[in-house]
Amino acid sequence: MKGRSSCRPPARSFVSSADLLKYAGYALVVLGCGIVTYFSYLFPTDALHKKSAPLPEDLHAVSYWCGHHKLHSCVLLQLDSIETLKEVLARCRMLVR
Repeated sequence: MKGRSSCRPPARSFVSSADLLKYAGYALVVLGCGIVTYFSYLFPTDALHKKSAPLPEDLHAVSYWCGHHKLHSCVLLQLDSIETLKEVLARCRMLVR
């Protein structure tokens, strides 16, 4: 093996500068999303939504059974049977047409 030269590739650093910039950009995007998410959920507890219009007097707040979701509505129907539901839906469809 006397005449054979060693053809080893040049030593490469662990992370190239292009990869370093790419991952730094990813980190900035994730950090920016986290900051925006954090500040977008900092509403006072008495604020129902961001609208500047005054809230109606007959606004009902209905909470999901586990309390994670809330619904705010002026019309709240608590139906007792499927037939009553069908009647209400038929009336609503007539109003839409």
